[in-house]
Amino acid sequence: MFSPNPDVEEIPQSIFYFGTLSTAKGVDVLCEIFNSLIETFPKATLHIIGKGEGYWQHICKPILTNKAMQASTYYGAKNNAELPEVLQQASLCIFPSKNENFALVFEEAMALQKPIIVSNINAAKEIIDHKKNGYLANTTQDYIKFASTLLENPELRLTIGKEARKKVMENFTKENMTHKTISYYKEILNN
Repeated sequence: MFSPNPDVEEIPQSIFYFGTLSTAKGVDVLCEIFNSLIETFPKATLHIIGKGEGYWQHICKPILTNKAMQASTYYGAKNNAELPEVLQQASLCIFPSKNENFALVFEEAMALQKPIIVSNINAAKEIIDHKKNGYLANTTQDYIKFASTLLENPELRLTIGKEARKKVMENFTKENMTHKTISYYKEILNN
């Protein structure tokens, strides 16, 4: 399902987030990041997908400046059948989560060849090779710097996106993960 579709047109300078809207997922931080980015990139847009309309209304909207709010779209929750086509429009995805176990949203965005910027947390370090197939951010300023670099450089977005898909296809397909899990259990049983 999460395969690049060249027939879907990218929205120029679009930043997407998908997942649950909450403070733990860093959506409030994303709003602050976008407030800064829109000052440098006045045509940038923010696209938020996921359950949490109350969070959007009461936490996110008050954080966004008027200019940022006018350039933001909240889609609500989307089912898995709709999600890939909507996400295919992204220039990049940002996930400023405070912690994750093994975030499928990272792999889904990467499988669509989208460059991603994520928090430098343990789960992300298992998936992202910094500056090769995504970016690991430690601070709000890191997010702004990495997003600016990607928004200014379409060739870099394409290169990072292709490397992201390659990493997912080599390491995180269902078949690959099943094989690794079975091999791990066999190794334990043999010892």
